[in-house]
Amino acid sequence: MRKAELLLAVLSVLIGCGSSTPGVTKGLGFAIRMPPGWEIKQCNDDMVVALEAKESKNDNFRENVSVVVEDVTEGTELDEYVKRRVRDMRRLSEDFYLWGNSRATLDGMPARRLVYSITFARIRCKCLAFIAVRGAYGYVVTCAAEPHRFDRLLPLFKECVESFRFK
Repeated sequence: MRKAELLLAVLSVLIGCGSSTPGVTKGLGFAIRMPPGWEIKQCNDDMVVALEAKESKNDNFRENVSVVVEDVTEGTELDEYVKRRVRDMRRLSEDFYLWGNSRATLDGMPARRLVYSITFARIRCKCLAFIAVRGAYGYVVTCAAEPHRFDRLLPLFKECVESFRFK
């Protein structure tokens, strides 16, 4: 999937696609427990987003947890894939700042933990992302919130990431 297509795909999930009930959500090679009471949108097996309810009718951003699965060349190194993802985020956003990039695990697999701020359509958010490569797929678990709500939602975001399982 090309980088611009990845952004378009994520945005299309936020606009439409099918909804499902909360609980364990399964996708292409993964399962994750999304936050209870959040709206789940899943277009296909390679992308799922959980959206928090709007705080008000004027709310322009819904905090979210997403999993995107991308085809990668078998044998792609994790650091190479992470560099590509960061480069694409810098290129596709109005403003991008990487606060942290550290080693981590995702269901026991080597991963990278990124914390960054990004702006799309003049809406700024702070994100926690875990990126891993398994076989011919890259997995990106992203938790996004408005900066003033991020710390309050961080424990919930961590629960979601810790529930992630490769299948």
